[in-house]
Amino acid sequence: RIQILFEVESIMPIWLIRGVMPGLLLALMLAEDVAGDTFTIDENVDVGHLINTFSGCTSYDLGDPEIKKCCQVDPTSGSFTTVISPDYETKQSYTGRLVCSSFSVRSITVKINNLNDNNPIFPFTTIPLSIDENNNEGYELPVDIKYAARDEDMPNFSVTQYKIKEVQGDFEVKPGVYSNGILPFSIKVNKVLDYDDGLRTFTLTLIAVDGGGKETSANVIINVNDLNDNKPIFESKNLKAKIKENTPSQTEVIKAVAKDKDSGENGRVHYSLSQTNIPFNINMEGVISVTGDIDREQRDTYRFDVRAQDNGANPFLTTESVEIIITDENDNPPVILKPTGNSVVLMVETKVKGHYVTEVEITDKDEGDNAKIDVTLSGPGSDLFSYVKESGSLGKIVNEGVLDRETKDEYQIKILAKDRGTPQKEAEIQFTIRITDANDNTPTITNCGDVITIRENEVGAIFTVTASDNDIGANGKITYSVTPGTHFTVDDKGVLNTTVGYDYEKKKDDTVKVSVTDNPNAGFEPLSSNCTFQVRVLDVNDNPPLFTNGNQSIDIKEDHALEQPVHVFKIEDVDAIDTDELEVSLRNHSDMFQIRGNKLYLKTNLDRESEEIHVIGLEVCDSGRVHCTPGHLTIHVMDVPDTAPAWKNVPTSVDISDTTGVNQVIYTLRASDADLDDALRYSISSNQYYDVKSDTGEVFVKKTVNIAVESTTETYTVTVTDSVNMKADGSFTVKIYKNNSQPPTYLSFQNSTISEGASLSVNISKCKASSPSPLTYSLTAFEDIFSMDRENGQVTLSHHLDYETTSQYQLTCRATNIHGFHTDLHSVVKVTGVNEFPPKFNQTVFNLVVEGTPDRDRVVGRITATDDDKGEDGYLQYSFVQEYTGWAIDPREGNIIQLASSNRRKRSVGSEQSENERSFEAVELEVQARDTPRDTSTTRSARATVVISLSHTGATTSGNTDIITIVGASVGTLLVLVLIIFFILLLIRRHRKHRGSKTVTFVNPTTVIDNKGREVITNGEYQVDGDIQLKDITSFNTPNGLNKPLAHEDKITPYKQSVSTVLSELRKEIDQLDQGHGPLYPPGTHLGHMPQSSSYDSLHHFGSEGGGEGEAMVDVNALFKKLPVIEDDASVMGKPMPFLGDQDSAISSLGSSNSNCDKTGGTNPYPINNDYKDWKSDFQNISKQIEQRTKQFAYNRSSRSTTPAPSDSTLPPRDTGLSRDSRVAMATSFPRDRTDGQSSVSSNSYVLHPDDVKSHV
Repeated sequence: RIQILFEVESIMPIWLIRGVMPGLLLALMLAEDVAGDTFTIDENVDVGHLINTFSGCTSYDLGDPEIKKCCQVDPTSGSFTTVISPDYETKQSYTGRLVCSSFSVRSITVKINNLNDNNPIFPFTTIPLSIDENNNEGYELPVDIKYAARDEDMPNFSVTQYKIKEVQGDFEVKPGVYSNGILPFSIKVNKVLDYDDGLRTFTLTLIAVDGGGKETSANVIINVNDLNDNKPIFESKNLKAKIKENTPSQTEVIKAVAKDKDSGENGRVHYSLSQTNIPFNINMEGVISVTGDIDREQRDTYRFDVRAQDNGANPFLTTESVEIIITDENDNPPVILKPTGNSVVLMVETKVKGHYVTEVEITDKDEGDNAKIDVTLSGPGSDLFSYVKESGSLGKIVNEGVLDRETKDEYQIKILAKDRGTPQKEAEIQFTIRITDANDNTPTITNCGDVITIRENEVGAIFTVTASDNDIGANGKITYSVTPGTHFTVDDKGVLNTTVGYDYEKKKDDTVKVSVTDNPNAGFEPLSSNCTFQVRVLDVNDNPPLFTNGNQSIDIKEDHALEQPVHVFKIEDVDAIDTDELEVSLRNHSDMFQIRGNKLYLKTNLDRESEEIHVIGLEVCDSGRVHCTPGHLTIHVMDVPDTAPAWKNVPTSVDISDTTGVNQVIYTLRASDADLDDALRYSISSNQYYDVKSDTGEVFVKKTVNIAVESTTETYTVTVTDSVNMKADGSFTVKIYKNNSQPPTYLSFQNSTISEGASLSVNISKCKASSPSPLTYSLTAFEDIFSMDRENGQVTLSHHLDYETTSQYQLTCRATNIHGFHTDLHSVVKVTGVNEFPPKFNQTVFNLVVEGTPDRDRVVGRITATDDDKGEDGYLQYSFVQEYTGWAIDPREGNIIQLASSNRRKRSVGSEQSENERSFEAVELEVQARDTPRDTSTTRSARATVVISLSHTGATTSGNTDIITIVGASVGTLLVLVLIIFFILLLIRRHRKHRGSKTVTFVNPTTVIDNKGREVITNGEYQVDGDIQLKDITSFNTPNGLNKPLAHEDKITPYKQSVSTVLSELRKEIDQLDQGHGPLYPPGTHLGHMPQSSSYDSLHHFGSEGGGEGEAMVDVNALFKKLPVIEDDASVMGKPMPFLGDQDSAISSLGSSNSNCDKTGGTNPYPINNDYKDWKSDFQNISKQIEQRTKQFAYNRSSRSTTPAPSDSTLPPRDTGLSRDSRVAMATSFPRDRTDGQSSVSSNSYVLHPDDVKSHV
C-alpha cells in the first residue's frame, strides 16, 4: 500500500496527495476482512479431498505457511483441496489467509473433525492386585491409575465404562472420576476372604468400553495375603523343678511345650527366657538346660518366665512362669572373717586378767551340720589368751595373764576353725597381738648440770637440752619449756634460743630453768621433770670508735699556714681498746688535706675565690678495721682581699643624638670583683661633656654637644677600683649624630604568604629601612604571633597559625632612629589553608519522594555536606560514586536532577489504569562529596546514600482501546498506522521549514553544525533551519530577501548594546567576588538579549531556551572569542572586527581613511574607532579586577559525573593560549540542555571559564 501511495504521488499534484491520500490509505487499511471463513473436514480423508471452491477473483494464493501444510488452492479455479490425510490426534485445525487479486485478503480456518478410529488400550495386559485376609465386606481395592485404559479418540470417544466378563457376586468394578482423558477404577470385594480356607488367588477378566462402543480387555489377578491371627498356647502351667548345686552344665532341667494353630511361619513357635543373667537357657524344642555354675550359697531359687512367640509378620507372644530350687552340699569350708590373716591387733599393756583383746567372726555358707564350727588357739604365749564363743558366728579373745610392753610387746597367735560336715572342712589364720604402751615412765634431762656459755650480743641457738623417756609414741614424746618471762625459748628438739643478746659490759652471767614433759595418749596423766642451767657471757669487740668533736663546722682564713694544724680530732672506743690503736683517715680531699695522728693539716694553700666551702669526709677505725665510723668536717674559707675587679660591658660604643639633654643617662657601666663585700668605684677620664656616678656606674651628659658634621666619635677611658685600690681600665666610645629631624626611609617590607602548617621560627618577611643614624625595628601588633629582630628587621613565626580562625594579618613594621623619629610600613601576611578536615554529610541517608514522571530535566532534592576547612580546601564538589542512568547531580550545589530519559515506565496498548492508581519504585544512589584543595594528594571525601521513592499516577487509555478495536489486532495494521502518522508529521515539518527558514550567505568556508549535530561545510548560501551553531565563526553576509541594506547604526547599535550588557554583567561578577561569594555565572551562561537580524546571527543560538522568534540569547563565548565582520550588501570588508588578537592593527585598519575596507575609495562608512577603544579599555580594566579577585576566591566548577573525560581532539584549540588543564575545565563545563545526555555545544566550541579571563581579554 505504501508503494501504491508513492506511485500515485508521482503522477498527482502534491496538494491532492496531501489532502486525499491519507484518507485513501486509511480506507485501504479498513478494507481487510477481519472475520474470515471456517471449513470443517473429517480426519483421515484422502489427499486431494475438495474442501471448497473460491470465486470472484482472477487469481488465488495462500498467504501463510501453516495453511499450506494441509491444503492448497488452485490459483486459477480457486479449488481448495487437501495435500495430506489429516489426523485429528496430530493437529486439530489450520489457519491462514487467502490472497485475492482484487486486493481482498480473507482469513480462513480448516478444522479437523474427530472420528472414533481407535480402540481403547490397557497399558498392561495383566493387572496384579493383592488383599489381606479378613478384609471388610464391601472393601474397595484401589488400582493404580497407570493400569487404567486409554483411548486416542478423546475426548469424544474416551473410555466411558469398565465391566467384569464373568459375572461373580464376590467382585465388581467401580469406575472413578474422568480426568485428563483417563477413567480410573477400583475393584469392590463383597465378601470376607480367609487365607486358611484354601482359596488364595482370584482371576478376573476386565473389559474397557469407549464412547463409540469399542472394547478391549485385560486380566486382573487378586492374591489373598495370609495374616497371623492365632497365638501360641502352653500345655503346662507354672513349671517347677529341683536340682543340686554344682550340677554340671548342659544338664536338662525341665521342658516347656507350646502349640500355635496357625500354619507355616505364622504357626512356627520360638522359645526364649525372660532373663538373660541366669545360668539357664532354652532351645528351639523348649528344653531348659544348665549353662553356668549353680551355687546354692549364691542363689537358692530361680524364678523367671519362658516365652513362646510365633514367626508371623505381626507375631503373638505367650509367657509361662518357671521356678527352679537349688539344694545344698558341703562344698564350703569355714571362713575366718575377724581377725584377718596376718593382721595386727593392738592391746594396751595391763596387769588385770580378762581384758578384751579382739573380736572373732567365723562363717560357713553351708547349712545344718555343714555350718557348725569348733575354734582352738595356738602359738608361743597363746596360753596368755583364750577364745570365748558368743552368739551366731561371733566370738572374742581375752587375756589370761599380765601383759607388759617393756617385757614383751608382741605375740603370734593361730586360730583353727573346723566344721562338722562330711567330709569335714577347716580354716586357719595367724595374726599378731601387739602390746601398746601405757604412760608409766617419767621423762628425764640427761645433760642437766652442764654450763651454757654465750658470746655477748649473740642471739639464736646457744645450747641443746637432751632428755629421754622409756615410754614410746606419744607417751614417750617430750615437750621442752622454759620459765616464762625470760628472753629464752626452747623448741621441740631441745634447742635453747635467746632472743636478746647479752651486753658483757653490763651482765656477765645468768641462769635458765628448762622443763621436760611427755604427751600421753588419752586416758593417761602427763609426767614431767626440770633442770636449772648456769649461763656465762663471753666478751667481744662489738663497739665502734667515735668522733667526739667530729661532724662540725670551722672557719679558717684563706692564707692559713701549711704547718699549722687546721683541726685536732677527739676519738674514743667503749671496748677495752687502747686509743693508740684507733686510726683516723680521709675519705676525700686528700689532694688538699692530710692527717697526722689525730690532727688535720693543709697540703696546698686555700683560695676562697676558687672554692669557699670544703666538706671533708672522715673515717675512724679500731685495730684491724673491725669497726669504722664515718664523719665529716665542714671548713668555711674566710676571705682575704686579693683580686682585682673586672669589666662586664666594657669596652663599648654608645650612639647618641646631638640633642641629648644635660644629666640624661646614656649608659650604665657594669663590673664585678671576686672578693666578698668589696665596694667598687667608677670614674671616667677628664672631659667637658660626660661624667659617671662613682657608686652606680651611670654615665650621663654634663654638657650638650653641638656638631656641624653628620656625625663624630669620641673615646674615653673608664676605671673601676676596689677597696684595696686594685683597679681595671676600659675603653668607652661615644658616637654623636647630628639631628636632621628626618624619620627613617623605608626600602622594603614585602607581602608574603605562609601555610597554616608552617613550623615555628620560619622566616616570613624582612623589613628594611634607611637612616643616617642607627635603627631599631619592632612590630606594633601581633607580637604574640610574629617576632621581629630589633637589629635587622627579620620577621619570624612565633606562634602556630590557624587559617580557619584568621586568614590574613596586617603587619606594621616600625623603624626608629636614635633621635626618636620613626616610620611605619605595612605588609600583608596571607595564610594559606591546609586540608585538615574531611567533608561531612549532615546525615548518612537522604530520603526523597518524587511524584509523577518528568518530561524534562528537573531537580528532585538536594544533599548538603560541610567541611570545617575554609577557602579552597573547604569547597566541595558532589558526584555519584558510579554512573546512574537517568540521574545527574549538580557538582556545586548538590541538587539531585532527574533527567527526562529516566522515565522508563512502559504501558502496553489497551491497558487501563485509574486516575488514582499509583505504582511505586525506589532508586538508591550513592553520592560523595570531595573537597578540592590545591594539593590534590590531600583530597578527602565523604559518602552518603540517597533513597528516592518514585510515585507514578496512572492515566486512562480507553481511547487507545477504541482505536485498536477499529483497526484490529493485526500487527501489520498497526505498522501501517504508524507510517500514516509519520507522513503527517513529515508534512507538518516541511510546512514549518518552508515558512520559518532563512538564508545566510557565508564569505569563507564555514562549518555549520545543524540541529541534528551534523557538520556541514558551506561557502555561500545556507538555509538556516532551527538551532545551528558555527564551528569556526568567520563572517556572514546580510541574509537574502531584505528590501534594503542595513544602515550603519542598524548594524553597530546592537553591538554596543550587547557589549554594554556583557560589561554590566561582568561588573556584577566582580561585586560577587568582592563579597566573598562565588562567580555569579557558571561557564556557558547567556548574559543578555540581542535583536535577531543581519550579521548578528552569529551571536545567536536560534531557538535556544529562553529565546523565542525574533529574539536570541547572547553567548559569552561568541563575544570573548571573535565577533563577526560587519558588512553591507554591496561590498565585503574582508577583515573581522576583533575583540581578541591584534586589536591595534584592527583599529588602525578600521579607522584609517585609506583603509582597504573602503572599496569605494571614500571615507570609511563605519567610524567605530572610539567605540572600540572604549570597549577595549573597559575590558582590560575589568579583566585585571577579575584576575585579582579570582586569585582571592578559587572557583572550580566541574562537570556532572556522567560527563566523560575529554580527549585532546575535543578540547578547545591550542591557539587560545590556555594550558591543557584550563581547556579540559572548559570542555567539561558545557550546560546539559539535551535529554540524550550529550552537550548542546559542539566539540570544538567552548565556553570561557572566569579563571581564564586574562588569557582572552
